Amino acid sequence: MILRRITEHVKAQNWFAIFLDFIIVVVGVFIGIQVSNWNAARGDRAKEAAYLTQLIDDMTADLAQIDRVANVASTRMAVIALVLDQADLTPPPATFHFQDCAFEPCSGLLTFEPKAPFSSDHPAAANDALSDLRLYNPVRHTYDALISSGDIGLLRNGVVRRNLQAYYANAREVEKSEQGILSYSHDLRV
Repeated sequence: MILRRITEHVKAQNWFAIFLDFIIVVVGVFIGIQVSNWNAARGDRAKEAAYLTQLIDDMTADLAQIDRVANVASTRMAVIALVLDQADLTPPPATFHFQDCAFEPCSGLLTFEPKAPFSSDHPAAANDALSDLRLYNPVRHTYDALISSGDIGLLRNGVVRRNLQAYYANAREVEKSEQGILSYSHDLRV
């Protein structure tokens, strides 16, 4: 329809009408592209909100896991302190230092404060505490999906994006440290 009108205007050499038709087409295309961009941006914001909600769920699960690992480690440290004390040996150190932190802030310092003292009256409980080994295994599903799909750019806040990357880089360093400790303890038993 518009093409037929333009053809008629060209034959009649009505330059004002041709210019007006041209403006209508350009404005229509512009509005169509803009509406499409708005819809895409709205979809991106919805995806960003969904990712952030999932990341909060993943990190909440991580925090619960970290609490369990820390409680088990503190209990094990209390048993080790008891055994070393009864053997008249030096108590274990109160702090440990991780050598590699991928991103700052990370002091690398981990402090253990035994939560419950053990007594030699309950050797089974002490043995159970020593054999209970919990490892930190961060929940990475959402972060890995963000990285593999390239959707990490959907997170508009650069600080959030950098802190998220630092969090998972540091989590990986903790996992590597734990695997090193596990490998070392396995080598000692062999």
